[in-house]
Amino acid sequence: MNRNEITIDIIKKLRKNQNLTIEQMAEKINKSKSAYDRLEKGQVELTLNETEDIAKSLGSDFNSLTSAGVVYNNEKNTVFGQGNNPTINIKLDETQMKELIEALKR
Repeated sequence: MNRNEITIDIIKKLRKNQNLTIEQMAEKINKSKSAYDRLEKGQVELTLNETEDIAKSLGSDFNSLTSAGVVYNNEKNTVFGQGNNPTINIKLDETQMKELIEALKR
């Protein structure tokens, strides 16, 4: 799962938890229903501005939607932080990676 897919998964869960339809969400961020639907289906990459708009519309923030700056590199099963914190490289097996991703989604 890449970063865009993880962010979209978080967005879908937040939208559904707030009982918002795709149409309502599209309206909140001034997109057509079809354009927003393509975003949620992962057919197009989210832009930084779209992610920020979606975060605000869901009462969240950019870092929460983007897993607080955590970057996943599934090819090497490596997780590292980004931003003002020092970088930490961790080697995880497939099971550990799945557990970490699930924990971050909660």
